[in-house]
Amino acid sequence: MSEMYEAACKVCGQTFKLFKLSSDRSDLFRCTICGEEHQIFSPTLKEMIGSSVKCNCGGNLSADAPPRCPLCLSTDITTE
Repeated sequence: MSEMYEAACKVCGQTFKLFKLSSDRSDLFRCTICGEEHQIFSPTLKEMIGSSVKCNCGGNLSADAPPRCPLCLSTDITTE
């Protein structure tokens, strides 16, 4: 199960929603290029992250990638 929370970009002012996981059945990975969030449930996919599972933009998925503004891709954001 996951919840959404509000975030705002300090650079361009865009407001957007981010996932907050509230279950240990899945893990949240973000793209290192575009910041798109991917909630992964499959243990097999979790093991493959970083080697062959890519974001639609071609970037790598990482559990450590910071959230990004979907408009300007800045990582300088605030959360509420």
